[in-house]
Amino acid sequence: MIKAIALVLTDYLCPQLSQHCYHLAGRGGAKGCVRAVNQCVKDYRFVCRRDVNSYYATIDHAILKRQLKTLIPCETTLTLFNRMLDRLDDVGGVLHHVDIGLSKGNSISPLLER
Repeated sequence: MIKAIALVLTDYLCPQLSQHCYHLAGRGGAKGCVRAVNQCVKDYRFVCRRDVNSYYATIDHAILKRQLKTLIPCETTLTLFNRMLDRLDDVGGVLHHVDIGLSKGNSISPLLER
């Protein structure tokens, strides 16, 4: 189900994403990224690669829902996405509602790097 939602969201979100997001299908992947960086850094001695620590684990669901509502006109798609976000985690036998973070390996993650 999550993969199906990701496919539908791709149609809405890909036009909004930077052309420099090489991790998306058809954008060149790691090799395309390395080629692009190689073309841009000829005049520089150093390259800095950055990553945000725990980026997906800290995404606030309420903020994400508000942002997606402005980009996705289809209420059915939004409802399915919201249901995908709403989950319970078992912590020591006690269920907790999760309102921050995406689960690891979520196929929606690559679409959220706007």
